[in-house]
Amino acid sequence: MSKYMMFCLFIVFLSCISPAQQHRLTQVSTINALMTGIYDGSCTVQELKTYGDFGIGTFNNLDGEMALLDGICYKMQSDGSVVQTTAHEKVPFASVTKFSSDTTIALNALSQKALVTILDSTIPTKNIFFAIRIDGLFKIVNVRSVPKQSPPYVPLIQVVQKQSLFTFENFEGTLIAFRCPDYAKGINVPGYHFHFISKDKQKGGHVLDFTLEHGTANIEKLNEFLMLLPSDKAFYDASLSGDKEKELNKIEK
Repeated sequence: MSKYMMFCLFIVFLSCISPAQQHRLTQVSTINALMTGIYDGSCTVQELKTYGDFGIGTFNNLDGEMALLDGICYKMQSDGSVVQTTAHEKVPFASVTKFSSDTTIALNALSQKALVTILDSTIPTKNIFFAIRIDGLFKIVNVRSVPKQSPPYVPLIQVVQKQSLFTFENFEGTLIAFRCPDYAKGINVPGYHFHFISKDKQKGGHVLDFTLEHGTANIEKLNEFLMLLPSDKAFYDASLSGDKEKELNKIEK
């Protein structure tokens, strides 16, 4: 085999193993682990960004909500401020992908419930994962963020009782969302999980409700799934069994 052919095969091999492969959802830890109170980060923002440029999650000690947009990672804090994160900040839970739209639809005057109905009628199946990016003008967005925690950690259901709530009116911005199938229960949030960040990158959080004035939705099918599990004692010893669906619904909404 010539050196040229060997070089070409090597390039193909590298492209096949690239961690930021398109149409792949990469996830750090599990939602049940986060709900249990495992808030110590298992990878850095720098490492996370090798797997994607679009995503949501949280940070070490549950310190705020994550918006990874166009390759820049933002922390939406419990005091309402938004800051860019450092490369070495750690992440205990996140979902990311290298975003590449498959489908684009125009949207006008929709509540969150109505938008979900449209998205469900647009996607070809509910049995794979989807990434959704919605850019537009929002009439109203209700979001939350949570305060930084200190050991010994309490379960997430107790943390959100002290969450910070914010309402934004008439703001341009972006919804960063994933839709997970029902069988992902315990692994991720079944259905839709939305985070919002304003166009000026000054406001945002985990979305509780919204009304969209007008905008555009870009949707990507994610038919590969990669999970990065923690290797620390807290995760190894955690009790992650049991149905936490009702508890998760309270946390999300």
